[in-house]
Amino acid sequence: MVNAAFDDFTDSDRNLNAHTPNFGFGGWTYSGAANEWKIAGNKAEKALTDNDTQFCRSDDDVADDRFDIWSDFTRSSGGEFSGERHGLYILASKITAIANGEGVQVVLIHLTGSQMNFKIIRRDSAGVEQQNTLLMTISIPSGASLRIGATVSGLNVTGWTEPAGGGTRTDRGTVVLTADLRDGNHKRIGLTGRCESNAPLATIDNLTLILNR
Repeated sequence: MVNAAFDDFTDSDRNLNAHTPNFGFGGWTYSGAANEWKIAGNKAEKALTDNDTQFCRSDDDVADDRFDIWSDFTRSSGGEFSGERHGLYILASKITAIANGEGVQVVLIHLTGSQMNFKIIRRDSAGVEQQNTLLMTISIPSGASLRIGATVSGLNVTGWTEPAGGGTRTDRGTVVLTADLRDGNHKRIGLTGRCESNAPLATIDNLTLILNR
């Protein structure tokens, strides 16, 4: 198991599966076309609207307990549809099909105007939502950025936010998972996104994981 993993997505504009992360993640895999996920302007983005390809996971096992993870989210300034989402994909299964999204999402989902719901969602191996918890509704202006993160300890997943780039952390709520995913098969980490906005698209940057010993 790694002590840390990091990807700042610094690269020429390309499909995300052709990019090599800085360290710890190995690479990126997702279903659908190669250009479903891309790097543009040194940031990751969900480039196409196919809802069945909203999950992107690491090629390497990373962690399934006692870790912090975060990324910097920048909201689209082109306008979104209700339900557009971006966030973290953790405790992801390496066995089931990526499209099913087995694991846990820590995700911002556009509601209306500047309002976004900050949620923790757990899906089973068939892709069915077994837990869907609203932590809070956050106002993020068009084109603004926010760091979203999670702390995983045992069955507890705590969602939190910081200013983009780091700063004072604010816990937004804890979900107790009703399934124990610490079985050795749920150590993949990644991103989740469903894009229906106009350009410029929402982006994710500085994906970071630190183990808590």
